[in-house]
Amino acid sequence: MSYSGTVHCRNCYGKGHNRRSCPDLTEQYKKRAQREIDHGESATDGYWQREYAKRSGVWLHNGEKAKELKRNRRGGTRRCKYCAKTGHNTRTCEELKGAKVEAITETRRIRAAIAEGLADAGLGIGALVVRGSENNRIGYMVKGFNWDHINHENIKHNPNVVLLEVLNPASVNNWNRQSQIPLPPMEGVNENSWNTNTQLVGPVSGSAVQAVIPEGWVDNQDFLVSMFEDRQSPNWHDNRYDY
Repeated sequence: MSYSGTVHCRNCYGKGHNRRSCPDLTEQYKKRAQREIDHGESATDGYWQREYAKRSGVWLHNGEKAKELKRNRRGGTRRCKYCAKTGHNTRTCEELKGAKVEAITETRRIRAAIAEGLADAGLGIGALVVRGSENNRIGYMVKGFNWDHINHENIKHNPNVVLLEVLNPASVNNWNRQSQIPLPPMEGVNENSWNTNTQLVGPVSGSAVQAVIPEGWVDNQDFLVSMFEDRQSPNWHDNRYDY
């Protein structure tokens, strides 16, 4: 099984595009710009009209190209979009390179620990999990994992990446027939992710777990695209006003 990561949009959380090309966000800008037009605000004064024109390349009020909004690369102070320092751009930003190296290293460590932890626990496709209170236990089978949602940052927030399907659909309503839960407790990853209402009762073999982990997943770096899109250095504001 080969692994092919998918870009996820940080605005709508859809797949296949990023925030810069998100059609939902473009439509939001368009609606806000139209409200300004409806209230009689001119294109040059309307904030959202200008933002829509920057994003789409055309003015909403007349459909003409917004050439005047193109950046003048010869004028002003050139600053890196990531760190806000002068003299370079994001392609050559040493701080950005360092941040990406750290993200790759930490994500590789986290994913390797998760692959080992899943195998040790026997949490793979076909494993059985029960959830609910003592008087209302519901059985589920593991159906899959959202592998590309796991990186060194979002694992801190215990993302729901384990996909479950109820064993007895007739016993529960439609809302509870499928569920998503975090990863189980793993040393060095997320020791406190499961509460007492969730238990693994039917593990599978470690080899069965390893067989469904996507090939190359531990070292895959596709997550960097969405992680660093529009991201700024923690020192961005200080650097921005450092003349």
